[in-house]
Amino acid sequence: MTLYKKFKDKNLYGSNNLSAKDMFIQRKAYEAYYPDRTDPSFPKPIDFHLTNYYSYGLMDSQRNYIIPNPNFSIKVPGTKKQIYTLDFVANAYEDFVFYMNTKASVKMVFDEGKIKDGWEAQRAWREIDDDRDQIKEGFYKNFVLVFLDSEKKRKIRNFNDFMYVFINEYLDFLPEYPITYSGFIESEFYDRASSGLCIDIYKDDYGNDYKKFDKFINNRNFRDYATAAASKGFLIDKHAPFRLVANISSPKMIQYASPKLNFLRMPRNGQTTETETPNLESYLYHKHEFNIDEDGNGFTNTIVQAGGKRHRHKIINYKVIPDFTAKANEKDIGVPPHTHNIEPVELAYNTQDLYDSYFLKVKDIEIEDLKKMFIGMYERFYRAYSFFSTTKYCEDLGTGFNSKNAFFRKLNIKTVHREKLSNDQLATEYTDIVWQKLYFLIRLREMKVSLEERKKTNVLAKIEDLYFKVDKNSSMNYISNYLKQFY
Repeated sequence: MTLYKKFKDKNLYGSNNLSAKDMFIQRKAYEAYYPDRTDPSFPKPIDFHLTNYYSYGLMDSQRNYIIPNPNFSIKVPGTKKQIYTLDFVANAYEDFVFYMNTKASVKMVFDEGKIKDGWEAQRAWREIDDDRDQIKEGFYKNFVLVFLDSEKKRKIRNFNDFMYVFINEYLDFLPEYPITYSGFIESEFYDRASSGLCIDIYKDDYGNDYKKFDKFINNRNFRDYATAAASKGFLIDKHAPFRLVANISSPKMIQYASPKLNFLRMPRNGQTTETETPNLESYLYHKHEFNIDEDGNGFTNTIVQAGGKRHRHKIINYKVIPDFTAKANEKDIGVPPHTHNIEPVELAYNTQDLYDSYFLKVKDIEIEDLKKMFIGMYERFYRAYSFFSTTKYCEDLGTGFNSKNAFFRKLNIKTVHREKLSNDQLATEYTDIVWQKLYFLIRLREMKVSLEERKKTNVLAKIEDLYFKVDKNSSMNYISNYLKQFY
């Protein structure tokens, strides 16, 4: 029953529950037994513990933080679970599963259902906002219920006060929770599954070396599994061998993405193919010029060459809709129903092309996210604490007692209503330049960068200069590029 084992009397017991010394010894043993250490021909895994792989799937080739574009997610094939991943990763995985169940399966030995058969995808893309929402909820409650005592709450009468207290008083009190998208991605809270590039075929404990060693590393089928993964453009996560990671530098993985990349790069104008209708009278064959928008919608021009009959086609999602003319079925009179094609441009793609098409640059969504977060927090605070009461002793000179003798004075209770945040206030007082400067200061704090005041003032002035003299994209790009020196 154990013919599949390479080392019959060997097991590893590393786990997060061990002492530091024992865990270090066991993790070293795990590293030593991983096949790539002794076999140069074994497919190289990806090791997220190494510096050169730490930013894999988190940054593009130009060191911009990225997140997957949800518009390109599809259900992972071959599983009953409702789990999703990017379409090219799903297509590669589907081919991998087919290969494992056919050609690879014939070569593998019986291993009690560990690699040879009996598994399916258990986990894939995890939405980054699911985790961020939990953190936002945590620091809102920490701010309002812990930090803001009654006295501090009275300082807040409007959105300006709320922002001032949060930024100038609370941020120094706040534990090291990330506020921005970038800060979250580079933090310990980030889950690799949020990259959209990972598929887990088992629901195993990442810290349990016994299971990883028994199921994978000590399994004679492990080489066939790793080789099959590499042939379909996947890397194996060295410290979670049940995890497939899309190798976006692999020509094979880029090949899976190429059809969509071709589609995304469809020409916006040009000439259609010739009439796509079999057995058509030769004089009716024709082409159209066309113009479409970025979503692939538009029209062809009106054409009269085909039998002298004027007609045009609507284009929806890059598809030319069939059209015909009056009396289409009468020979030499009408043009029968027909269509055309728009041919994509065939190009050679690289890794950055894949990043540009399938991922969103975080810097492009940071400001709107920051704005939405602070506005949402204040509106929630306003609903819960729309007013507060203050007390003051009245001056009562008629008693004959000194006014400082409070015992004989009347107590005046005053209700103060907080100001509701208005769209006009946002539009005039909180334009994007305000949020960009705030974003820059928060990012410095998240990265634990201490700039001297003169430098900080110069950078803020440069941001403002670019914002007003060029545009807000230029100022945001400047912020992003300036911060890269601290990554």
